[in-house]
Amino acid sequence: MSGPDVRALLLESAWISAQVAATLSLVAALAAVVAVHARAHRGAVPPRVRPPGSGVRFAAMAVALGAAALATALTRGQAAAWLPAPLQAVAAATATLACLSSAMLAVWAAMTLGANFAVGAQVRGDAQAALVTGGPFALVRHPLYAALALLAAGTALAWGSLVGLAVVLVAYPPTARWRAALEDEALAAAWPDTWPAYAAKTPRFIPRP
Repeated sequence: MSGPDVRALLLESAWISAQVAATLSLVAALAAVVAVHARAHRGAVPPRVRPPGSGVRFAAMAVALGAAALATALTRGQAAAWLPAPLQAVAAATATLACLSSAMLAVWAAMTLGANFAVGAQVRGDAQAALVTGGPFALVRHPLYAALALLAAGTALAWGSLVGLAVVLVAYPPTARWRAALEDEALAAAWPDTWPAYAAKTPRFIPRP
């Protein structure tokens, strides 16, 4: 087998590895979220703080991610067609790292929330429950949204869709910020004494260096 053939085979293996990482990461993240959600809502009490508008903001995030998924499906393979081999190798490795990191972050965040986990922008539990500030929540206030951004971007890149990646980067951040702002309001209402200090020192999505 000649040198170019070996390089082509290695590059194809890198893309396949990225796609496998994306698929496994999505399954792992979804499994963790579903398991924690089911356990948290088994016999759960009604939410004590539930601001209006949660459904609309969740739908906006879903539309952004759906658009990115559709763009990825329609334009997969762009990177292999447009990028030189060295950049393809970097893209495949970056996609693999982003997907695996996102899965670990999502599982970590979901497990840390435990009984406090909720899909809607709401706060459950009694007034004595403590604000969750440990684990990934010591780094950012919304690690699940950060994980979702990494997973969506990594998945688009793993399938070689530069358009899909662009849609993620353009459409997802504003919808995530809009949704996170409502959650911040709910948390501030539930923990008026501890939330201001926590929010002041902890960024929303990207950890401080």
